[in-house]
Amino acid sequence: DNKKNLNYFISGHPLSQYAVTSQGLNLLKLYSGSGTVTITAFDLALQLGFTKFKIFGADFSYTKKAYAKGSYLDSLYQLSSNRINTVEKQFSKLMFRTELIKKGEYISTQVLESYKSSFEEYLMSSGCNFTKNNMVYEITLAEAAKERTSSNKSEVLGKAFYKNFINQLKNDKKNEIILLPYIAWLRKNLKFSDNTYKELVMLARKSLERYN
Repeated sequence: DNKKNLNYFISGHPLSQYAVTSQGLNLLKLYSGSGTVTITAFDLALQLGFTKFKIFGADFSYTKKAYAKGSYLDSLYQLSSNRINTVEKQFSKLMFRTELIKKGEYISTQVLESYKSSFEEYLMSSGCNFTKNNMVYEITLAEAAKERTSSNKSEVLGKAFYKNFINQLKNDKKNEIILLPYIAWLRKNLKFSDNTYKELVMLARKSLERYN
């Protein structure tokens, strides 16, 4: 069913490649495997036909805590913590698993620097011009790259992928699984903690429909 295939994409992983070729699927291909989902998200935006971007939060450095309170890692570390192996100790072990690199007023590591290099190399290879000010990337797609992208079938697949996702949000009332992460986040918010599951589903659906 080609319509159902629009819910998925193919990465560069060998297993992913095998699944697509063995089943004869026509899936959207996204760049992944660099260690940061920033590139994958940006690659999808490119294939949707966007040409101007601002990227916030991809600072690739430690300014405060590695992961926000309430994230899956925070919850995981809380469960495994004790007096000797505290949550703070586990976060520090994750953050400082490689030697620190001083970059002006910020601190980075070899891992984070590799993420940054991968992202910027991807931008250049994709025909993007970019500047970075105050941790914000301002990116534009070069004219030659625009022409190449507009004639690429990936843009058609990308738009179909996005359109199908939005239609699911708006019309498929039975399929709530794609909303579960957002519903879980809403439930943890004190403002909505007393809401029923059905109310949270409706709230998540309306919020995402409005956003998109």
